[in-house]
Amino acid sequence: MTSDPAPLRVDIHCHMGQIAKPCQEHDRFSFEPAGKPLSLDAYLSPRMNNSIGMRAAKWFFGLPRGLPPRETDAAMETTLLRHILNARLLDRAVVLAFDQYHTTDGQAVGARPNRSAIGTDLYLSNTYARSLWQRYPRRILFGASIHPYRRLGTMTAADMLAEVAAAGAVLVKWLPQTQNIDAQDPRTVAFLRQAAKLEIPLLVHFGPEYTLGHHHKQFADPAGMLQTLRQLRDDGDMPTVIIAHVATPSMWPIALATRPHRILIEALAGEFASAPLYADIAALAMFSKARWLKRTLRIPGVRAKLVHGSDFPIPSTPLFFRSALGKEYHRVRQMPSWLDRDVAIKSAAGVGEDVFRRGGELLASRIKAADALASIV
Repeated sequence: MTSDPAPLRVDIHCHMGQIAKPCQEHDRFSFEPAGKPLSLDAYLSPRMNNSIGMRAAKWFFGLPRGLPPRETDAAMETTLLRHILNARLLDRAVVLAFDQYHTTDGQAVGARPNRSAIGTDLYLSNTYARSLWQRYPRRILFGASIHPYRRLGTMTAADMLAEVAAAGAVLVKWLPQTQNIDAQDPRTVAFLRQAAKLEIPLLVHFGPEYTLGHHHKQFADPAGMLQTLRQLRDDGDMPTVIIAHVATPSMWPIALATRPHRILIEALAGEFASAPLYADIAALAMFSKARWLKRTLRIPGVRAKLVHGSDFPIPSTPLFFRSALGKEYHRVRQMPSWLDRDVAIKSAAGVGEDVFRRGGELLASRIKAADALASIV
């Protein structure tokens, strides 16, 4: 009698970025028609593209300067994919779509021109994210992003979720304070019920957010989501929900423990201990969050709820784990794939094999469906 194979090592939290990627003409989702109303499959707002952080990222990755946007985008895609495809310490990486900001009445708002304006800083279509998986199905998984307030004619966001799930999506990404998503809105609740029915998890960011726009700071608190999940749990309709970054503050030691992090930890170790609520450790190996990784691993009852993610292309910081890495420090620092570097740092910090394989466990049925679509045996 043979035992079942171990779950895959999956990085559930990876991003791609493009300055202005034109829509591909064919093989599109029905709710993302080319040029109607959006002519791009991915973009960065002018504010985001010209930010200090973006300039630093281009320098870190050695991207050529002074190229036209289309050539810069091609170089960016090639560079980011090289890190993902050449990772040796992982089986798969989920590359995430990222939907636009939507108003409360469901209207998409395009690129944010300046810091004070409301709009979208980062957009990456489901069509583009799926195309990356279709090109590299043995290394990449398709992470969708559908705003729950979306509509297209009679088609609701829940209908769109069914379409991406049937097309190979393994999870859905939300950032409520950036995208304007109220966890208690009836449309959000309907979407979550559909996710439970389709057995597709959600990766949701609560806690502080500094990179993208955050005009709806009231949605940074996971309390509303926890209340909705209580209702869905009692109804037998709770989907798997993974909270990004364990809702940690971003700038230790300036920021101490915050309410989002505290109430999430209490929920994971307490009333949701036996429910499908988890947290990923994405970005917790970077310098501003290193302390939170070390603290989180020591909290009783929480370790069994942790899922591996990197938040690539956010860089991990070996220097802040030098004592844990010991003689491995220089080797880890020189790893060509940043995804591998993130895994090596977290392993040295005490993250166990169970955490690295929990994403593969939670996404197992979705990965099996995606592999069948891609004809992977």
